[in-house]
Order: sequence, then structure tokens, then C-alpha cells
Amino acid sequence: MWSVIQDKFKNHPAQEKVIRLLLERGFQINTEGRVVSGNIEIAHTQIANEIGVDRRVVDATCEAI
Repeated sequence: MWSVIQDKFKNHPAQEKVIRLLLERGFQINTEGRVVSGNIEIAHTQIANEIGVDRRVVDATCEAI
């Protein structure tokens, strides 16, 4: 599964960082494109700060998923 993800995002290393964090922490993307853990929404800004990328990278990654 990881190889499929790497192929899709191989030209976007920052987005790959976002995907890695989402998978490692068990986060999901809901139908509205927001990151959630159960019923708790996690701000894209918090994710961006955690991995050192711009919030727009998180936005773009969620849209791509």
C-alpha cells in the first residue's frame, strides 16, 4: 500500500510527509476534506506546524485524497 502512495506523491515530498503523519496517527479525511480522529476535527494548521510544512500543503493533500 505504501508503494502506491509513494508513486502518487513522488513529485510532492511535502505532501508525502502529510500522508505519513495521517497514517502513523490513524487520522482520516472526512467527506468535507477535513482531518478527523473519530468525531474530533484536527486543524490543518496544527498538522502543518507538526511536520514543518505550509498549511496549504495539508489542504492540497486532503483534496488529492
